[in-house]
Amino acid sequence: MGVGSSLANFGSQKLAAEKQNAYNLQRQAIEEKYRVDMYKYGTEIYNQDIKFGGQVLDYQKNEFDRQGRMIEKARDGLETNYVRKVGQLLQRQVEEEMALAFQDDSVARQGRDAKATALVDAGKRGVEGASVDAVLDNIARQQGEAASIIDLSRQAGRQQSMWDALGLKAENDERLYSLQVQTYNPSAPIQAPAPAGAVAPAQRVSGPSTGSLLLNIGSNILDAGKTAINNKTLDASKLSFGHIFKIT
Repeated sequence: MGVGSSLANFGSQKLAAEKQNAYNLQRQAIEEKYRVDMYKYGTEIYNQDIKFGGQVLDYQKNEFDRQGRMIEKARDGLETNYVRKVGQLLQRQVEEEMALAFQDDSVARQGRDAKATALVDAGKRGVEGASVDAVLDNIARQQGEAASIIDLSRQAGRQQSMWDALGLKAENDERLYSLQVQTYNPSAPIQAPAPAGAVAPAQRVSGPSTGSLLLNIGSNILDAGKTAINNKTLDASKLSFGHIFKIT
């Protein structure tokens, strides 16, 4: 019975060790496959990131080109509008200058006519001397005042035209500076795939020792022989190893 028990324990321990080793090898194979899958997955993600990054760069380049064309078109429109307004301003100034020049000519003509009329009237009446000079001086003074007013109007018009031109320039510059250009955040750096972790080799579980089994069997046989001799159930001549092993 002792030998049978030792053999049974030896067999069960050996079977358990074999199962554990088989499980460890199977687990190692699964982990190695998982490592390969993770490597393939990381490589695929890396390739997708590179492709997507290229698409983003192409999109941003096309958008910048499109915005550049739009800004250039808007700038041309603003410049054209500015030139048109400046031309209108210059035309108005020329018209005002011409109107003032006609007024100057009209005042000068009226002054000459007034002086001639005063001299004729004075001649008809026989008036001479200081009285005639006073009338002529009064006409000249009024003519000078009218001419001064016209000249002030001319200067005021020119000053206003200059301020209007500066206002047009400031308005055009403000519109140019206010043209919106969309910006883009820099793309995140593409991360290279991380190396997959190493797979630990399967641990080898040692089975039961055969030498210990033989020692246990020998010890059991000796104990059984001693017991049989003491109980006088066997003759000394029958205590062979094979006979006792068979009985046990």
